[in-house]
Amino acid sequence: MIDDKSLDDLNNDLGVWFEEVLSIIKALGNDNRLQVLSLLLSSQQSFQSLMNFTNLKKTALSNHLNKLIENGLILRTDHGVYNITSDGILFLKAILNSYKQSDHQKEQIRTSSGLKMSNKFIQSFFKKK
Repeated sequence: MIDDKSLDDLNNDLGVWFEEVLSIIKALGNDNRLQVLSLLLSSQQSFQSLMNFTNLKKTALSNHLNKLIENGLILRTDHGVYNITSDGILFLKAILNSYKQSDHQKEQIRTSSGLKMSNKFIQSFFKKK
C-alpha cells in the first residue's frame, strides 16, 4: 500500500509535469506508434521498412514518427533511418513493468487460467463419452 506522503508527492509531481507526461502518454497511446517503437526495439529501421511493417501510408507514418521524435522517444539517425532512444526504452519498460505488477493484469491471468482449465475439463469430459 502506498502511504499518503507518497501519494501527495505523486500528485505534486504530476501537477508540475502534467503537460509533458500527457504528451508522452498520448504518443505511446496510439497503436501505430507503439508498433513502431516495438519494431525499433530490435534494430534501427528505414522509413520504407517501417511503412512495410505497419502498412501505413507515407503521410500517416511521417506524422507518427514526428510525434515520437517530438517526445524524445525515437530519433532520426540518418536520412530516413530511425532508432529508439534510451527514453523510449525507459518508458516502454516502465509501462510493461507496471502492467505486469498490476492487480488488473494478475486478475486477468487468474481468470484466463481458470477458463483454460474449464475448457480442458470440457474437452476431456466429452472425449470420455
